[in-house]
Amino acid sequence: MISRQDTPQLPDLATQILGSPSESRRSIARQVGLDIPRTIISNDPAEVRRFIEQSGTPIVYKAFSQPRNMDGNVLYTSLVTDEKLENLDRIPLTPGIFQERIEKSHELRITVVGSHAFSARIDSQAHAETKLDWRRAQHDVGYQAVDLPHEVEAKIHAFMRAFGLIYGAFDFIVTPEGRYVFLEVNPGGAYMWVECATGLGITAALADILTDPCRA
Repeated sequence: MISRQDTPQLPDLATQILGSPSESRRSIARQVGLDIPRTIISNDPAEVRRFIEQSGTPIVYKAFSQPRNMDGNVLYTSLVTDEKLENLDRIPLTPGIFQERIEKSHELRITVVGSHAFSARIDSQAHAETKLDWRRAQHDVGYQAVDLPHEVEAKIHAFMRAFGLIYGAFDFIVTPEGRYVFLEVNPGGAYMWVECATGLGITAALADILTDPCRA
């Protein structure tokens, strides 16, 4: 992850700020005008039940920090079912992210390098396996380089400036109505598979900034 310093580097502080979903990050997203889903991060079963009851929409669950369960299996985004609600009393062991499910037309992976925002459409809704989480089969879904609306890109850059970052991998949902909904940003997110699938010049932009920081 690269931060705005005199020399591009990987500072621990920014990793702590952005390394996992947080209220601070969602607060900044709201301040810059990004559309975000209703979300709660909690390990209180009663609080989570209230959130689910008041939402009136399907809810998805995401792991807060640990990407694998105790058996070593990857924890993908999943729908909160009645069966899972019966096991809700287990969450005091670790916080979870509970979020309203947003209907999708498709998704976007937006890799920001300095002043450049490289946007790739992900056709996650073409396969049943990837409707909730495209990472389940990320090499089987379709990718296409696309342009971002100017206002969305401007908000993303405002978010980056708020944290002093010059690199970030953003995940968005685009709804059937055309809403751009911000999910998360990874300040050290992988990008090479997106570049290989789309031809986007992410590596070249990174090389430019590392060799000439003034380009950022």
